[in-house]
Formats: sequence, structure tokens, C-alpha cells
Amino acid sequence: MFEKLQLKIANQYFDRQMQTVFVDRVCDKGVETFEKYLAYRYRDNCYYYSGYAIMGMKENDYLMIGSLCIRGDFIWRNGGYSHGWIEFTYMNKEYVFDSMCGGVVSKKEWYEKFQPNVKFKHSKKEIVESFITKPLDRNCLEIQNTGIKEFHTVSIYRHGKLLMKNNKVKMFIAYDEPSG
Repeated sequence: MFEKLQLKIANQYFDRQMQTVFVDRVCDKGVETFEKYLAYRYRDNCYYYSGYAIMGMKENDYLMIGSLCIRGDFIWRNGGYSHGWIEFTYMNKEYVFDSMCGGVVSKKEWYEKFQPNVKFKHSKKEIVESFITKPLDRNCLEIQNTGIKEFHTVSIYRHGKLLMKNNKVKMFIAYDEPSG
């Protein structure tokens, strides 16, 4: 019972963290919340969901990419299913956000179920630094008299916009229309 309550609270925490993440689904001509975007559950877009979600998390949380073993699936049971997910700590307990699961899950249980082979692990801090050190435009834009800096970059964050103030992420807007 207590573990279910902890998990519910961790899911609420994750939802709060996502309040700074938005996605502009180009064909719909409008910016929507991460929560609404996540509801589409596009197939094979775990990298996008995870890549966008990490922008709302804390600096020492991680974007993970690797391969999974899926029990009961004759094709992927020995590994090789490429996947992306987020790992974070909340109230001294480790959790995983996996866009293809129903929400946040215990890291221990998730690792036992999927037996991941991690190939990529970068903290939010490292990812944000990549925006600053490798922006799309050589000069970042500073919004006059606000202290907010706007950075643009490429990669999974194709045309993404990161708004920062005092070296803290205030808002991230992803511009993308994943297929699936």
C-alpha cells in the first residue's frame, strides 16, 4: 500500500516537472503541454518523449538509451529492442519514466522486467550545456530586460527552443511532428 502511494506521489512530481516542457506539433499549428503530447503515445518515438521530458527534470537526472529484453516476445526476448527512457531520483528513491509504460515506475522493477543494456547516459546538465556550447545560431538571443536567454539547437531537439534565466531552465519548446 505504501509503495503504491509513493509511486502515485512520484507520478505527481513528474507531472509537475513537465510544466516547463511544451511541444509544437507543426501540423497542428499550436503549442501544447507535454502531458497532452504524451497522450498520443506515438509508436517508436520513445527517444522524442524521453529527450523532451529530460528538459523538465533536475540537473542530475538522466536521459538513457539502450536495448531491452522483452519477455514473451519471440523477436526481442534476447535483447536488441532499442529504446529511450528517463531515470530520476525523488525522495531518495529511483524511478524510470518510460513513455510506453503507463507512467513513472520503480527503477528496480523496470530493470528487472526489461533488463536494459545501457548505451547512452547523459544528465540533464550535460544536455543543457550542449544547447549553450553548440547552439544552432552562433549567438544566443537575450530577451531584453528579462535576463532570459534563448538557445536553439539541432539533433533530437530539432529546432528546439530552450529559455533560461540565471542558468535555470524556465521553458523548453520542442518543434517536431514525430510519425507513428
